[in-house]
Amino acid sequence: MKVNDRMVWIELATSGPDPEADHITRISTVVTDKELGVLGDGSALPVEDTAAAQAAILEVVKKHVLKGAGLLAGTRVQEVRLFLAAHLPELFEYLHYRNIDVSTLRELVRRWYPDVYADRPQGDGTIEGAIAELRYYRGSVFATPEKVIERAAAAAAKAASAAAETTPASENG
Repeated sequence: MKVNDRMVWIELATSGPDPEADHITRISTVVTDKELGVLGDGSALPVEDTAAAQAAILEVVKKHVLKGAGLLAGTRVQEVRLFLAAHLPELFEYLHYRNIDVSTLRELVRRWYPDVYADRPQGDGTIEGAIAELRYYRGSVFATPEKVIERAAAAAAKAASAAAETTPASENG
């Protein structure tokens, strides 16, 4: 399988959690480049006819993604992947086996960069919200060396300020 730099963001609404017993009721799709610039937007489609919905989404995806190369992106990628495999197999064929899971990144940032986590944009459950959150992490966690130094200096100043506030006046001399 060949990987390209395109991310296929897919958000689903389903009738339940089981891809074998339940069905997709709505699908939204956006294709972005590696810089998270939007290349194609499949908007939100109600899924009454699976074949028609798949054809509409593929019309967008095929313009930007090689078969087997699109990185599935979103906040619930494992669930989406299972439903696509079960219900939209032709669309599934355009996806690489690798995922970009924003919710996993969110959990790592929460643990390792709590200050960055606290300032993150609050997701609204949409693809656009997930893209905004990933852009935020890219600019704050996956930053240039200058940005890392700036963030470290800000954290040190904050810690020094907090320490000064908690130091008794008699120790300040």
